[in-house]
Amino acid sequence: PNGDRVGGFVRPPGVLAWIVDQSVRAKILSLIAVLAVAAVGTGLLAIVSLRAVVASTDEVATIQNDVSYNLGRIHQDQLEARMIVAQLAAIQSRATQNAWLSKQSANDDEMQGYIEAFAATDGAALPSWAPFLEGYAAWISARDAQLVPAAIADSSTAYESLLDSVSQPLINTYVDDLDSLEAEITAYS
Repeated sequence: PNGDRVGGFVRPPGVLAWIVDQSVRAKILSLIAVLAVAAVGTGLLAIVSLRAVVASTDEVATIQNDVSYNLGRIHQDQLEARMIVAQLAAIQSRATQNAWLSKQSANDDEMQGYIEAFAATDGAALPSWAPFLEGYAAWISARDAQLVPAAIADSSTAYESLLDSVSQPLINTYVDDLDSLEAEITAYS
């Protein structure tokens, strides 16, 4: 034989020749070794992938717990702030008005706490957060300087006029920003 032919067959070149020359036992053990290496590689890939999934899940949980929760509370408290002003306009009793003014103060304090909590999250970097804060602050200023005094003075004409000309445009602006912020958080999630 000239080395290229073995038993009437053409000998394959390189690594393939080495495999052909091995015994059946060596071929089986080699196949088992290749499969073991593939299984270890697949296992490592699965571990790395699962760690990435865990990190993403933790981030989504943080968004839900910190960002979305605080934003939901901000949404509720701004609604309550508007409702309190309406209650002040609807009642006549000074004692009842004082009770609602106390509720307004407590709601403002609670709202400030949720604003600060939200500001400490990644949600504060979203584009609609700063405009919402500005719009809400403008409404609070108008509420305290104009709406509440008109409501307490029992001047329904002045209160209704301020409601339409001052309050509602400010509300529309900051609520639009709040809605945009909710959409941004959903997209971020």
